[in-house]
Amino acid sequence: MKGMQKDNRQFLFSVLGIVVLIAAVIVVVFFLLPDTKISNKPGPGDSGCRIDWTGTLVDPCVPVFKIVNGTNNSIGFTNFSAETFDAAPSPEDCKILAVQAMNTYGGMPPDAVFTSIMDSSTWSIGREGDPGFRSAVGTRRLNYRQTRYGMPIHGKTGWLEIELSFGGNVTILRKHWFSIEEQGLERIIPASQAIERLKNGEGKNLPPRVLNLTIHDMKPGYYAPDNVTKSSYLEPVWIINATDEIQNKSLRLYVPAGTDSGRAVVSKSLIPAPVRNFSQVSGKVPQPDVTMVSNVLIGTNGPIGNQAALESIRNFTNNPDINLTYNGRFIEHNECGRVYFWNYYDFTSPDCEFKVETYTGTILFAVMNKSCSNVKIHNLSTLVGSDPEHARNLVTAIVRDRYPEFDEQHMSVSGGGIDKWYGISYGAGGNSSSLFMAFNKEEGQLTLYELWNSNEVTQCGRGPVRISDL
Repeated sequence: MKGMQKDNRQFLFSVLGIVVLIAAVIVVVFFLLPDTKISNKPGPGDSGCRIDWTGTLVDPCVPVFKIVNGTNNSIGFTNFSAETFDAAPSPEDCKILAVQAMNTYGGMPPDAVFTSIMDSSTWSIGREGDPGFRSAVGTRRLNYRQTRYGMPIHGKTGWLEIELSFGGNVTILRKHWFSIEEQGLERIIPASQAIERLKNGEGKNLPPRVLNLTIHDMKPGYYAPDNVTKSSYLEPVWIINATDEIQNKSLRLYVPAGTDSGRAVVSKSLIPAPVRNFSQVSGKVPQPDVTMVSNVLIGTNGPIGNQAALESIRNFTNNPDINLTYNGRFIEHNECGRVYFWNYYDFTSPDCEFKVETYTGTILFAVMNKSCSNVKIHNLSTLVGSDPEHARNLVTAIVRDRYPEFDEQHMSVSGGGIDKWYGISYGAGGNSSSLFMAFNKEEGQLTLYELWNSNEVTQCGRGPVRISDL
């Protein structure tokens, strides 16, 4: 019995010794090999991207990409002679033929991701219904986006477009691609913080107007700098697909995703020397911490209310005692002819009408006379004949005072005419606002005011034609 007890004690001591030895080895390894454990103290020059003891990235980080060249890696040509009265290949065949066609131009880039295909032209012979009538898709256009680790690159470059006709012949090829180098990792902010930045007006591709966004999805990606002829870096962004509920338009927005600590190459103290890229640290694309988000307001706190709208009219007309009937809130838009989209409060009197923008209180449309408005230019008829520049300056002062974004949109005189009325048009660059004012020349009374939130006119069934081109 004593022998058994002695043997048991020896066995227990042996097991205990092995356990202590293993624990000691773990401690030694843990402290002697700091490159293999999580570090809460980022090394010099890194952005807080840590790995655990298995070498796996544990923080929401994305790769840092340096642009080696941009515009030097571009192709662009058209070959419309390749179009024939034959059917283009099927969409699935086009995908195969596009890859084959790119072999002539250095090959399809390995980081190209197919995004869409569309029928870009059709042809027909004869009249529909006649025995000899024929029609088919003549060309199909395919689009690709440069993408790394599932994160697309947006901006003016990083895209490829190829159009194919019968037999896979190339009719259009446009390629604006980057050669990029992976140079470490960068921590990014969560999607919820990106939304807060968006509310503050931080973002790329933001239209110059107030927005009420419903966000449908978000994902990380990159945005290219405007100048890619010099060595620079891709900017990490949260890509947001949203709908503007004010104008019922789909938008894709890009919000800077970098942290305040900025970009840096990951330190050796965090990642072992041979490991340098996203895949080697088992990196996973950060996922949004929010789902669909509604009522993201930009440039506004929401509808101003009809009383505030009425106060805007009083200020606009210089008439604090104006008597109007409120008719409700409306949406009015037009895509054929003059393009505009109005969301407004409507007020009328027997001789006047006013439309006030719902979210800003800006007057969009006004028809008036002296029964409701005190806005006039004395001696306008004389000034138009004797000092037309001074007359125009007086009108510009009125519109600048009544349209808050006049200077911000760099509006200037774009046209005018003189008959019974003295009318002046103002326009901004690109597709931004245009504005028209008309005065009764003899009385100097402002009679018409129209603010269009687009500077385009479309001809039905044809492409857009800018007002300045007409």
